[in-house]
Amino acid sequence: MSKLNSKQTQYLLLVLVIVVFFAAYRFGFSPIMDKANEIKDVNAELQTKVDELNDVKANETTYRDELAQAQAGVDGFVKAYPAGMTPQKTLFIVKQLEEAAAMDVTSVSFTDPEVLFTSTFVNDAGENVIASNRQFTINFTTTYDGLKKAVDFINNNVDHMTMRNITAASNQETGQIIGSMAINEYYATGLGREYEEPAVGDVPLSVNGIFNTIR
Repeated sequence: MSKLNSKQTQYLLLVLVIVVFFAAYRFGFSPIMDKANEIKDVNAELQTKVDELNDVKANETTYRDELAQAQAGVDGFVKAYPAGMTPQKTLFIVKQLEEAAAMDVTSVSFTDPEVLFTSTFVNDAGENVIASNRQFTINFTTTYDGLKKAVDFINNNVDHMTMRNITAASNQETGQIIGSMAINEYYATGLGREYEEPAVGDVPLSVNGIFNTIR
């Protein structure tokens, strides 16, 4: 076997260097780079999560305020719409109207309740939220100032009510206003509350009103 000359030895060493470099890259550097890229992707994902959490933290007060406003809206709805409405409750409201507006109510009539909407979701008891209204009409005698107070009483009442229509005429002899007023009263069931009749006792109505007392 002949000995390798200097040039052949150099070629052989070069080949060995290339083989070693390839092996190092293939089995060492390349897997490490792949792992580094994976870690880089994971870090980028984690950074996105961190940024989102920082954003939530930075806007925590705003979110809390919005949540409080939303809860206040729900509480306001629940408070404005009683759990039921009966003729006794309506007559109690009419008595309050008489007192607030210095009004004599001579008659009251009622219509049947009307369902306005039924929710698609149910509460914890498996009930739908059902909002309804019922209309009652009163005939009255009052002054112009009393009529304005009656309108304010209806608009600002704790139980949600609206005035559907009104007719009024002035009595030239007495200077008072005689008329009729149709009022919508609203209530909602399925809000987790039980209806309670008002504790009216013996409540005197006006002398010229529809009764002497509500019993």
